[in-house]
Amino acid sequence: MSETEVNPPSAYPANENHRADGMNEKNRREMPRLAFLAQTLALPSRGSTVLDRVRGEGSGAGCRRPSGMGVAGRCAPAVLALMVAACHSAAPAPALPVQVDGERIAFPAGSRQAEVLVSAPVAAAQATTIGVPGRLAWDDTRTARVFAAMGGQVAKIEAQPGDVVQAGQTLARIASPSFGEAQSERVRAEADLRQAGMQRRRARELHAAGVVATKDLEDSEAAYAHAQAEYARTQARAKLYGGGNGVDQDFPLRAPIAGVVVERRITPGQEVSPEQAQGDGPALFTISDPSRLWLLLDLPESAAGSVQAGRDVSFAVQGGDGSRIQATIEHIDDFVDADTRSVHLRASIDNAARTLKAGMYVHAEIASPARPGFDVPNAAVLLVDGRRVVFVDEGSGRYRRQDVRAAEVGGSRMHVDSGLADGERVVVGGALYLQQLIAAQAPR
Repeated sequence: MSETEVNPPSAYPANENHRADGMNEKNRREMPRLAFLAQTLALPSRGSTVLDRVRGEGSGAGCRRPSGMGVAGRCAPAVLALMVAACHSAAPAPALPVQVDGERIAFPAGSRQAEVLVSAPVAAAQATTIGVPGRLAWDDTRTARVFAAMGGQVAKIEAQPGDVVQAGQTLARIASPSFGEAQSERVRAEADLRQAGMQRRRARELHAAGVVATKDLEDSEAAYAHAQAEYARTQARAKLYGGGNGVDQDFPLRAPIAGVVVERRITPGQEVSPEQAQGDGPALFTISDPSRLWLLLDLPESAAGSVQAGRDVSFAVQGGDGSRIQATIEHIDDFVDADTRSVHLRASIDNAARTLKAGMYVHAEIASPARPGFDVPNAAVLLVDGRRVVFVDEGSGRYRRQDVRAAEVGGSRMHVDSGLADGERVVVGGALYLQQLIAAQAPR
């Protein structure tokens, strides 16, 4: 909401020619001449009736009198009617001044400017619900997205969607030259360790016999320690990625956790690489627990302060039968999403029947208990120079601008917890006009 400049409704402009008795200055100047004309006219005889005055014959209807009267006498009633209409034509009532004193505005009694204003009593805050959009997703604490750690070509797929797998179970096999290099490094490290071990034994025997210097023995000990470290590294890598003791370039893509294969995005012959995990592409396999889902909600930034973890939430699937499912909010992010200007909320859903599916869109309602303060329509609260203000109707055409502390609660309502008192009335229609009146009096 931002401060808006609006033009006030037009009032009748003050005019020195307009008088309260309905007669303007021009008509007043014409009065002597019109009075003289009236005196010279021959008025109808006393014996004529009103019907005779207005009833005529032929084309002289309305002005014709008995044949003995002249033109002036026959038309006297019409002339008098025109004279009276000219003298007493109604003029628009002049606008009375509006008094603006700082934060207060006073309209005079009967002011037409005040007719555009609509006031309503403030209402004690009630328990409400906040409607927010959301979606269902896999529970990340029970989900693994599997990518290939070694580049190569898919040779065989061993798991299908819906399969229950155990941790370490092979999902697919990939013909990977990169994995072949890792296997050869392990074989070389094993050979180097054996060689270094034999050299160390000979150096110890020769040093004991006094044949070699102590420096040669120390060199052999260092070479053996280096070979041990390299062998341990290659063994740990082989244990991490799997594979046999030989060099076959057969890289097994294994399940990191136990669960159900809920998604598969891999085909035989497909080229895969570790770089796929760094982009936005889908995982080759997704393993999760479909009996537990997450409810992810996007709470508007303006309502972030009115929702806390532990609050009840109900939701219905879009396009479903309308039945609502209950859940409890478990987590609220501590930051606002820069793209959507919303705060993400999360709740866990029991989906043992597996009737709900990840990716479904839902509409959720979050229960918001009544808080101290008042609820007013959004139109009653203005943002003026970074302040939220309302206009309090004090009665008898008097209004006061009042600073308040307010926040949106949904449903085109705002909650005010400071600045208003019980029983007060606020302007809910025309507040921008009142703000313009105050702004017009402010020093430039």
